[in-house]
Amino acid sequence: MTPALITETKPRDWIHVSEGTATIVFSYQGPHNVKFSDHVLRLRKVAHGSSHNMLLETNTKQSFVLLRNGDRPAERRRADQIDVRRSKGVLATDLIGGTSIAMEIKVVAKCHLSPVTVALKTATCRFRMHTSFKMEQGGFGTTYCPLDLFSRNQTGVRRALGALRAGWYESHGSLNNLRFFVEGRMTKPDDDLRESFISVLSQPLLDSPVLPLLSTLQRTLDILDIEGLSKLYTQTSPDCPYDGIGSSVPDPAVEEWEDFVKVYQSDYHSWDHTVLNPGHLRLYVIAYLLSATFKDCSIIIRPKSSQVGSFDATIIDTDVKSMNRLGKWEKLDMKIMEHYRSSGRQRRCIDGQRVK
Repeated sequence: MTPALITETKPRDWIHVSEGTATIVFSYQGPHNVKFSDHVLRLRKVAHGSSHNMLLETNTKQSFVLLRNGDRPAERRRADQIDVRRSKGVLATDLIGGTSIAMEIKVVAKCHLSPVTVALKTATCRFRMHTSFKMEQGGFGTTYCPLDLFSRNQTGVRRALGALRAGWYESHGSLNNLRFFVEGRMTKPDDDLRESFISVLSQPLLDSPVLPLLSTLQRTLDILDIEGLSKLYTQTSPDCPYDGIGSSVPDPAVEEWEDFVKVYQSDYHSWDHTVLNPGHLRLYVIAYLLSATFKDCSIIIRPKSSQVGSFDATIIDTDVKSMNRLGKWEKLDMKIMEHYRSSGRQRRCIDGQRVK
């Protein structure tokens, strides 16, 4: 397939839609173009002061950056910018611009059994512990628990949607667990959306195969937890200096991903994961990277144009994570556990898929 060239469009043809920690998304709004109409462009970002900023691209790309940087939230502009060193972006179907309203729900990770912090990690989901940690640092709180969203029962899903809606309102839209888009643009909390939100969305989420699929992938790929992975990593190379999981280890090549998928679809589920096998280290690391993608992804829910009252749910933000993130996640996990253990505000989550 011949790559589409952004130079075939003009910077004013694109509008800022949203952005996360690593990427920024623009929607094409220019004259009809077979390659770009009904598509969004996802570009990588880079922190200010990075050496990436030293390399400049074409005048077109620089104009694109300068024209659209003002559309970004102020806190994002202060932290980073489009990485102009990169010559490629990702062009994808526009799931929010072609309909009057769309919603993005960030499903967020759950956590699993760990031999070190088993009492906490089997009682409280990772999201709630992380939320408590963020609140200590001045962030907004929320009662949302992703286990409710994944519960596959009406009560749990409605409770999750209610908490997401409340967090969206109380934070004035700053929490990124829930976002609303109207005619392609993100909107702030609106009372018109308050009452119908839960009743409209609960059944489509229960009927969709998206949440069960994500739940299965999260549970099976992160089978050791970051602590178990760390233990296996140190056992495999006991005589080497430990600088964190994945330090100085290359990212998986395409062939490795393909090999892992074959293993995952065959032998992986028959392994005894309670016995750490050094020979499986690389596969466990790849599995954890993939689990991180499905923990950090979002789902877009939008009305079907052909059927009134029906909705489509689509998984987005499935960028593969880099190996150099593992050490950061390991340190963050330790900080979250240390904080939550000493906070005295432990809460119990209900895992609907484990309750018989």
